[in-house]
Amino acid sequence: MVGLMAPDIEWISVVDSNVQDRGSKEVMRKVFVPLMQKRETFSPAPSEFLVDGSTVVSLGRFACVHRATHKRDDLVYAHVWDIRTGQSDAIVNTSIPWRSNKSDTPSAASVPS
Repeated sequence: MVGLMAPDIEWISVVDSNVQDRGSKEVMRKVFVPLMQKRETFSPAPSEFLVDGSTVVSLGRFACVHRATHKRDDLVYAHVWDIRTGQSDAIVNTSIPWRSNKSDTPSAASVPS
């Protein structure tokens, strides 16, 4: 994953304000290490990619099992990637923090404010 990030990647999260930072090492330390420490499993499943110039939007879901509670979650996400140098220069993480069933189709009305 780090190899896909530009060394000075900017990570912006609308879910976790503690993550706004620059640099692939900081993103790994603040995003992915805690993610794996808090979860037994984590399975991202992109379902669609939308491309416009250097902007790529990845839509999908990820399933996870929380390490402490063993609770399973199936979460919807949208990530916006800015790719100019062959690596990701910036990402806006717009993961939607609600549990849903795979059969659910989220609507604008169901997005928490």
